[in-house]
Amino acid sequence: MDDREYELKFEIDPRDSGRLMAHPALADALAARGASRLVSTYFDTAGALLRARRISLRVRRSEQGTVHTLKRSGASIVDRDEWECVASAARPDAEWLRSTPLKALFRGRRAEELDPQFTVEVRRTTVPIRYNGAAIEGAFDQGEIRAKDRALPVSEFELELKEGSADTVLALARALVRDLPLVLSLSSKSERGYGLADASWGRPTKALALTLTDGMTLAQAFEAIVQACLHALLVNATLIPTAEALEATHKARIALRRLRGALNLFKPALRQGALDALTQEIKWIGDALGTARDADVFQSEVFDPAEADAAIPGAADLATIMRGLQGQAHADLQAALHSQRWRLLVLDLLAFSGDGVRKAERDAGYRPFVKDRLEHGRRALAKQADGLSGMTSDALHDIRKKAKMLRYNLDFFENAKKLGRGSKPFRRLQSDLQVLQETLGALHDHDAMRDHLRATMVDRDVPPGTPFVFWKSAAFAAGMIAALPPQGDALKRAAKAARRIAKAGVF
Repeated sequence: MDDREYELKFEIDPRDSGRLMAHPALADALAARGASRLVSTYFDTAGALLRARRISLRVRRSEQGTVHTLKRSGASIVDRDEWECVASAARPDAEWLRSTPLKALFRGRRAEELDPQFTVEVRRTTVPIRYNGAAIEGAFDQGEIRAKDRALPVSEFELELKEGSADTVLALARALVRDLPLVLSLSSKSERGYGLADASWGRPTKALALTLTDGMTLAQAFEAIVQACLHALLVNATLIPTAEALEATHKARIALRRLRGALNLFKPALRQGALDALTQEIKWIGDALGTARDADVFQSEVFDPAEADAAIPGAADLATIMRGLQGQAHADLQAALHSQRWRLLVLDLLAFSGDGVRKAERDAGYRPFVKDRLEHGRRALAKQADGLSGMTSDALHDIRKKAKMLRYNLDFFENAKKLGRGSKPFRRLQSDLQVLQETLGALHDHDAMRDHLRATMVDRDVPPGTPFVFWKSAAFAAGMIAALPPQGDALKRAAKAARRIAKAGVF
């Protein structure tokens, strides 16, 4: 059977399963619910041929029999190609594999090189849902993924479209997340299984590698890029409550910035009303991530080292105050990530990835549009960055932000034919943008640290219950740290990079 699979996954605490099943959207279908035990073994070659191509291959056993399933992700993470066959063998059926559109991957004896990589065993409860005329299967999975001597618990709820429109699945998802702590997940069981097998799961991660094919439309390229950013944002946000909090916060902030860059890059082709609403919500979560990340950086790079420096009296008291503010910033971030507002935002971003491009531009090729937008960004940045030495701190910061956005936008296309792949001028421009971003970043960080110290120690009253001697000691240390000069040659290096950017002939 050849088909497509449109499916949304949500993480759910097992303790909330009762509330989920009692939700009005599901309650009427409970009489028809079913339960089964599913044991799925995932196969790949020793060199992870399928994983590299975003393909999963499994053999699933249940009370109903054995099914072999092949899935391939394209532009969308949630809308995938799917091929299945019923077979009793414990290994993937080689003849069937060679009958699928992916037959070139399994020619010769390659199918015989497939070996088990990991196993997923869950107890699944299914509920047939009728919602606004669509047929949707709800599935609640509890169990674990096993790879080598490691195991990872699974507790998730899936909504799979059986008949009707994908918009209806998103509408049902919104109704559920408004009432329940369901958080969208774009990580398949296959992805988690591979990560468990190589011990990479549970660590902060960069965005998925993008493969933008020759025939992709503007809408498909936009969908692929936004979902890759959203995937990285969700994976890292999940790790913020763990021991990986500092790096996960950093990676989540980068993912959100890349997402903002993508929205800005494609802005002329997007539905502006929906974009404006999303932009406000992105700023809200961006502020929470930024406050926590800035506190982490200042603490690790300024206040903790100062605490160990005997030449800065009162630095230990200052570090204690700032450590408390860092903890509060992370508590605020955690509250945001557990809110209904966050749950709805990520769903709205997913929906916008699929329908954000205006109808008039959807089917156009993406390359001409992207080349024009990237070149426009390069020229605008070069013009603004002419004469850095006489600019204010705010002007330099604005240039830094635009250099960072342009660099992120270039990164999306570094493996695309006729854009980044194999292009030395493209790579040089990426490098120069990084130098401009980082050198101006050093100046901005110095100014931001001084502003942070002023806002904390000067512009507010001494907190109630705080001994004045303690506060005075910390304030003295703050003054000494604020008086430290910035890096002396940062502006010169930034100006040199800006001149190279102005002369770059890439597009």
